[in-house]
Amino acid sequence: MGKKNRLSAEEKFKIVNAYRSGAEGKASIRVKYGVAWSTLRDWIRIYETRGVTGLISYGKSKRYSPETKVKAVEEYLVGKWSQSDICRKYDISSTAVLRKWIDGIIIMVISNKQVIGVSFTWLKVVKQQWMSVEKLLPIA
Repeated sequence: MGKKNRLSAEEKFKIVNAYRSGAEGKASIRVKYGVAWSTLRDWIRIYETRGVTGLISYGKSKRYSPETKVKAVEEYLVGKWSQSDICRKYDISSTAVLRKWIDGIIIMVISNKQVIGVSFTWLKVVKQQWMSVEKLLPIA
């Protein structure tokens, strides 16, 4: 697997600015810089939340408390906010990070593992929703 081409904060800012100003569209940015729309959308959210310094890559993953993870997932699953809104609210680096938490907590709920900081009622709701979706899945 190839290594990702890391862009500097300045390059990211130029790309974000080009999109926000209307100078370039999603398609031209994808072709010209090799940046997917989901990545560009994350950069825009980070820039709007933290400014140019938020676009700096430090090579380390940001750490989040278990409480933050659970609260963010809970708010998403009950339909309170979109993934982008939750990432903005909790300063989560990307929607991919949030989706990973969502998948992990759903797996824990389905397998009846304890999830710290989650109410029993909420776990029951998630499990019931999963069971109703599971009925629609084709049998392998």
